[in-house]
Amino acid sequence: MSTDYDKAESIIDVFDYVIVGTGPSAIGILLGLLEEISSVLSSKDNTASLSIAIVERGHGPPHEIATLSPHRWFEAANKSSSTSVRLYPSEIAGKVIEIPVGQGLGGSSNINACLCLPPLQQDLESWPDPYRSSLVSNAKYLTKIMEKNQAIHYTSMGNTHNPYSVKNSILNFRTTVPSLTTRDAGTKKFVRRNYYDALLDPLMKKHPSLEKNLHWFRGHEAQRLLLKDDSTRVIGIECVSTDGDHTSTYREIHARKRVILCAGAIETPALLLVSELGHKEHLLGVGQHLMDQAILARIFFKLPSLKKKIKSPNGVAAIGHLSIVRDHCKRGSQIFQVFITDPVGDSAASIISLIIPMALRPKWKKKILMNIVEIVLRCVKAILYVTFLYTPAGFLMEQLTTLTMISQMHPRSRGSVKVSLKNDRVPKMRGPKRRRDVTVEVDPKYLDDPQDRKDLKSGWDTSGRISSSLFETFLSRIFSVLKFFRTESFWFGLYCRNLLLPYYHYSGTCAMITRTDNNDNPNWVVDSSLKVRGHDGLYICDASIFPTTISNPPALTCAALGYEFARLIFVEDDNKTARR
Repeated sequence: MSTDYDKAESIIDVFDYVIVGTGPSAIGILLGLLEEISSVLSSKDNTASLSIAIVERGHGPPHEIATLSPHRWFEAANKSSSTSVRLYPSEIAGKVIEIPVGQGLGGSSNINACLCLPPLQQDLESWPDPYRSSLVSNAKYLTKIMEKNQAIHYTSMGNTHNPYSVKNSILNFRTTVPSLTTRDAGTKKFVRRNYYDALLDPLMKKHPSLEKNLHWFRGHEAQRLLLKDDSTRVIGIECVSTDGDHTSTYREIHARKRVILCAGAIETPALLLVSELGHKEHLLGVGQHLMDQAILARIFFKLPSLKKKIKSPNGVAAIGHLSIVRDHCKRGSQIFQVFITDPVGDSAASIISLIIPMALRPKWKKKILMNIVEIVLRCVKAILYVTFLYTPAGFLMEQLTTLTMISQMHPRSRGSVKVSLKNDRVPKMRGPKRRRDVTVEVDPKYLDDPQDRKDLKSGWDTSGRISSSLFETFLSRIFSVLKFFRTESFWFGLYCRNLLLPYYHYSGTCAMITRTDNNDNPNWVVDSSLKVRGHDGLYICDASIFPTTISNPPALTCAALGYEFARLIFVEDDNKTARR
């Protein structure tokens, strides 16, 4: 069995590799490493004796109903409120928004919409080799493994009303959407399969001897990076149990070869900033250049249908990409993702009951005021959820409307991730700051760049022109009335500021060097081998290193990135061993 150190008494442990986080990128790394190990188990290769420590702040695989049910992703995402992360999107009415947090084996894939889609090749044009040429092929390979493991379910539009023509030459829909779900053998209902279930667990069951290579530190949160005396060599991490006991003993986990951060685009830069690495001149890009797409909901009227509705397991019935040529200045095209969701049910009710309270949430940093607001908004959310699910209003909505979403996939706006000391967590004089001492403040600055507003309006207008529905429901119609009193862009800007929904696809906060960057550029954080600039032994492999955004949900891209990184690890470490 793999070793679990939750109750271990040792203070310092040493392994070959230390991986922080168990999201899709970490699973990709582990899959690549273990595949290589399994191929040499019968030989005398030293690779087979590698030891890998994995630090995961969740206590284990999630088995809660909210996590397993694909339609209750947001409820699953907010099970824990102790993560001390606040989202302040300054350009959308100054609201404070909850951030979904993935915990347990599989990380963020426990809470995303289960979509399993690869990057587009055009997304990778500025990425350095080998990723520019390998990520798409890696994604296809991983998809085949997940299909073989029966972890992917393909659903079609079925009887879902499509307000856009499937044959439309402008918008080509993918009408069979792959999702990480499967039917439970007992209940026959769809259940979520995260990347651990889909990729790593089947390999471990096939080769049980691989378990001795893995050492799980579940229920442990990384607190800071440990540096050698010269302050450039990272030798490990310090972590602490997440059971809430502030008197817990800090545990040091040292790495002989590499410390690999896979904590995501928010927690990875936060850990660097807490460890005082992000304030160095050559790492000024840490926490900067935060990218995220945002979603605008469109609800169209449709003719009623008495046919039985087919409910997609991930709430998404069809998905397509819409390319909009920006203008004649040769700035290329803007890509939008347009997807059709179930007209009503858990998915739509959750989205609607989320958007409206979000539009009402003010930006107050006073804890008491925010607590009162949160109580009121939770009541509003519950009322809306019940209304749309269990009343005639919900039935009418199911029969007469179709919920669609449009998202700008490559925005220009860039936000930031910062850390600030908690008032009650002041470290001792000359003592180190730790993750539990700080609050992480995230500001994606949605639509901060004026061009993003113009592009989003262009995509909105185009999707409206190619819609076969004659009418759109009241929300946008109410705002559009304002164009008779002000400019047309005024009503759309007001609509966006109040109803824009984050896509939660954060990336870019520790960006990788691009094909056109050089060493004088202070913006990049990791090189093409994913090594952190100016620091030996420290690597980053997650969405934080994306130099550009991806035109699909990034989970599969992260897994493909991790799988490629595992290959690089063996090539580089074997070369180092051969030179000794």
